Amino acid sequence: MHVDRSDPTVRTIVERTFPEYNGKRISISPAETIAFYGTLWDGGTRYRYRLYDLASQRAVAVPPEEYLAPDAAHRDNFAIPPNIVVVRKQDGYREYVDLICLPGTLVPALPPPVDIADDERIVLRFTASYKSSYGGISNYRFHEANRTNGITAARWEAAKATLIGKGLLDKRGALTLAGKNAAL
Repeated sequence: MHVDRSDPTVRTIVERTFPEYNGKRISISPAETIAFYGTLWDGGTRYRYRLYDLASQRAVAVPPEEYLAPDAAHRDNFAIPPNIVVVRKQDGYREYVDLICLPGTLVPALPPPVDIADDERIVLRFTASYKSSYGGISNYRFHEANRTNGITAARWEAAKATLIGKGLLDKRGALTLAGKNAAL
């Protein structure tokens, strides 16, 4: 799920693990284990990892020997302890931060669920999946939704207006942070 950087918990975790990161792309991924891979530059990107202990509010570089056993198999399948957030930052082409933790660890930072109708779900899904125009076709998202789901132009526009009112789309019709999560 995508999260808002202004959330106090998220902001603290990011600032203490990767203080140089100024981007807005931050997500939370639930997991019980993780493999630390991609730490060398490859194809213009690499991953860097830090562990953040929620109880002590302490950030540690990976591999922290206090959390990892000396055998290589355990390093490839690191069991995430309670109250620990693995912070993975992608450097290079597209920078982002992913907070990986046990399910339920960062529940307060997650956006609340949004109730959306079927037509609204179609608009969100096609807005997330397609460009606004493509191959000389303006409003390509609607054309694809109409072709595959049979939604009419009136229903599309009504759903789009409702989504703008709910804050899931901005005035231009682009997904907001909440809209990205609802489209998942």
